[in-house]
Amino acid sequence: MRWKKGKVVFEWQWLLLLAVMLGCLPNKAEEGSDQSVDGLYVGVLPCADCPGVNTQLELREEGSYRLGRQYLGENKKWYWESGYWMIEREVEFNLLTLVAERQGLSTSGVWEC
Repeated sequence: MRWKKGKVVFEWQWLLLLAVMLGCLPNKAEEGSDQSVDGLYVGVLPCADCPGVNTQLELREEGSYRLGRQYLGENKKWYWESGYWMIEREVEFNLLTLVAERQGLSTSGVWEC
């Protein structure tokens, strides 16, 4: 969990968002097929003490990402972070990892295929 302006924001919400938005990738991509996950993902996440969190995640083809969050009901300011992303394909699951440039922290999501 993370503290922000006296509020607790649970990291599992971001994991849930990533899992829901990306869905399930096949374990082995067929040669020549387009299995990319790069693109823009937009949604509203639940929030314990606000109406929700507008969230935008852009996964770029070259491996970088940009994640924006806007807490509804507060000021209209967006909070942005960027870094790089990677997917590790395993036998029973896929793992998406976001590594932020500034914090050096990673957020990972695991989902079954």
